[in-house]
Amino acid sequence: MLLAIHAELDSSQSACQLQGGPVELNFPSGGTVGELKARLSVLWDVEAELLELSMGGNPLQASEVLSMYWDPESLKVHVKACVSLKAICRILQSSNSRLRLVSLKALPRVAASFSEGAQNSALQALRDQNIDVRQAALQVLKQLTQERGNHHVVSAVQGSLGDANAEVRSSALMVLSSLASKGDEQVMLAVSKLLADESKFVRKGAAETLAALALKKTGDDVLLLAVSMHLEHADADVRAQAIKALARLATSTNVSTLHVFSKMLRDSSSAVQAAALEGLASLAERGNKRITDAIISYMETALLSANLLTAAVHALGRVASKADFIAIDVVSGCLSHPGAGVRRAAIRAFAELAAGLGNSSISATLGPCLEDHDVSVRQAAVEALANVSEKGAPEIISSITTKLEHPKADVRLAAVQALANVSLEGDACSIELLCRCLEDQRLQVRRAVVDSLVQVAGKRNEQVIVGALALVRHSKAHARRAALEILSKLAPRGDRRVLDAACHCLCDKNGGVALAAAEVLACVAGVEPW
Repeated sequence: MLLAIHAELDSSQSACQLQGGPVELNFPSGGTVGELKARLSVLWDVEAELLELSMGGNPLQASEVLSMYWDPESLKVHVKACVSLKAICRILQSSNSRLRLVSLKALPRVAASFSEGAQNSALQALRDQNIDVRQAALQVLKQLTQERGNHHVVSAVQGSLGDANAEVRSSALMVLSSLASKGDEQVMLAVSKLLADESKFVRKGAAETLAALALKKTGDDVLLLAVSMHLEHADADVRAQAIKALARLATSTNVSTLHVFSKMLRDSSSAVQAAALEGLASLAERGNKRITDAIISYMETALLSANLLTAAVHALGRVASKADFIAIDVVSGCLSHPGAGVRRAAIRAFAELAAGLGNSSISATLGPCLEDHDVSVRQAAVEALANVSEKGAPEIISSITTKLEHPKADVRLAAVQALANVSLEGDACSIELLCRCLEDQRLQVRRAVVDSLVQVAGKRNEQVIVGALALVRHSKAHARRAALEILSKLAPRGDRRVLDAACHCLCDKNGGVALAAAEVLACVAGVEPW
């Protein structure tokens, strides 16, 4: 026999709102309350263990059979359900760790009504014998604590920094970065001790947490000293993480820290050297000659890997004075390095330092980089030319022009982009050069030409319109299509010459040309051709 069950949430007793409304279902008469909970948990998306069922105000026990409550004169069995903080707290005391974990994760659902009680339950779970429960307790506290600086919560989480499990310590660090007050010296000192933790992940988390809690930069000697103590640690990763933490905490006026970073360039570990270079790049002010000389000396005397040399070039570009010819010479020498990352870093460092150099020097240095076989290096050269060269400089434009007919399409593409960036708006010479490139066989190059002409020529430029109209009858379909694309972007509305040319191309044997012609009509005439 099946029982008709009507189950609904008892909103006066429940601490959280379940998904969905009242439920109507048929249930075997021999079924238990526990089995009904399992059915309802799926329908309401809530853990079965958290549901409390009652009838007529009397709680139902999981082992009870529902038929004992069935009244033959009633068509249905009416059941009330609730999820209460009391139920959750009771399950948190269970000897079953899975149930404790389930109930703990449910705490944020009751936080709106019982935030203090839920928070206290999560705090107690920090001492649970099960690792997963302790980790979950940390995450729940992060969800339940709305503001930074809750001393009771922060103090408890800080205690988890000494947990025997590395994953729990790592989780505690992440939670502290969100909950502790910025600049809390007590917390930061406790965190600094984990820079020497046996776990690499914990050490990294400690450095990141110190950075998150620092009030931008701090001159706190106590904290800096506590971090500096790890610079002599036997483990290279500990030394590296200590350097990263110092770089985020110290001020640019802290001469002793800069001196320490320079000294660490001689460390036997490449990871420590990389961290020291990163620290010098972020901390030292531009024009610091002592640091500049230290970096140059490091680059000249050490046999560096590509990664270390890249970091050194980046640091030199950030620290050396503008127009420091010695630094520029060192950076320029790295443009021929076999590593693409080194060449890319050298181009960007050159752009940082090249202010005041003549256009001829800039052209001679960056022009060849447009032909580099690595696309990221070519793109860096395009960006550097735009940032450092004088707009319209003949020497720069002449250097780029020679690349527009390069046998490699990727080089032609870089040249087109560079020319657009260094040309003056409306420059007739550059526009003519770009118009010629509309005939390029590579689609990617032609599209770059269209974008570059829009950038350099602007709307209604007669020189571009006349040049594009001449190409509309070109023997090559790709040239006709490119000409139509530029006309759709630059031609003024109602231009009869352009409309006649587009109408002629509507019957073109090449489908791409016909579609481009239709786009011209839509843009210039404001009508749909079909």
